[in-house]
Amino acid sequence: MNKTITSLGLGFSRLLCFSYGGFLLVVCAACFAPAKVKTLIDALHPSLAILAVVVIGSAIYILHHTIVMPVHHLLVGWFFRVTDKSGGIRDLAESTSSPTIYLGEALGVAPKRRTAAYNVLRHSNFFTNKESLEAAHAENGLLVMTGVGLLIAALYGLAHRNFLLALVLFILAVIFVAASFKAQMVQYSIECMAIKERPVEAMNILVKTGILRTEDVESMIELEHLKDSQAMELLEQDQARKERVEGPKDD
Repeated sequence: MNKTITSLGLGFSRLLCFSYGGFLLVVCAACFAPAKVKTLIDALHPSLAILAVVVIGSAIYILHHTIVMPVHHLLVGWFFRVTDKSGGIRDLAESTSSPTIYLGEALGVAPKRRTAAYNVLRHSNFFTNKESLEAAHAENGLLVMTGVGLLIAALYGLAHRNFLLALVLFILAVIFVAASFKAQMVQYSIECMAIKERPVEAMNILVKTGILRTEDVESMIELEHLKDSQAMELLEQDQARKERVEGPKDD
C-alpha cells in the first residue's frame, strides 16, 4: 500500500484529502437512504465503489480548495483584524499573528498581493518543516470540509422534514467549523512568528519572485527591524531581476 502511494507521488495526507470528500458524501447519504447506498455499492462491486469514492472525492476536494477555502481564509483574516490591537501601522505589524497582515503592514506587500505573497513563502524553502506544515493545513482542510458537508446534509434533512437528524448534523457542523477556525488561527500564528524572526529572508524571496517591487522595498528601508545595507541589497537584486526580464536594448 505504501509503495503504491509512493509510486503515484502522493503522501498519505494528500491521498486522504482527495478521497475524504467522497467518503463523507457516502456517509451522509447513508444517513438518509442506507438501503439505496447499499444497493449502489453492491451494483458497482466494492473495488469499483472504492475507485468511485476516490474520483468523486477528488472532484469535491478541488471544488472545496478553489471556492470554500479562500472564503475560510478571508474569514480567519477578518477574525485576526478584530482581535489584533490596531494602535498604528507599526504596532499592528508587531502585534498581529496573521502572516498576511504582517506581510502587508511590516514588509509593504500590496493588499491585492498579500495572499499570493503568503502562498509563495509557504511553497518556497522559507519554512524548513515542509511536511508538518502541509500536514497541518491538510488536517485543517478536512475539518472545514467536514463542517461544510455536515451543514449541507443538515439542510437536506431539514428540507425533507427530518428535523432531529438535521439538528444533530447542524450542531456537529458548527463544532467542526469552529474547530477549523481555531486550528487555522493557531497555525497562522506559528507561521507568522517564523516570518517575524526572518523578515529580510522573506523579503528576499518575495523580491526574487516579483511579489515585492523596488518602490515597495524603498518604502521599507527606514523600518527599525531592517538595516539599510540589507534593504539596499534587496533593491540591487530586484533591479538585476528587472534587467534580466527586459533584456538588452537595441541602440
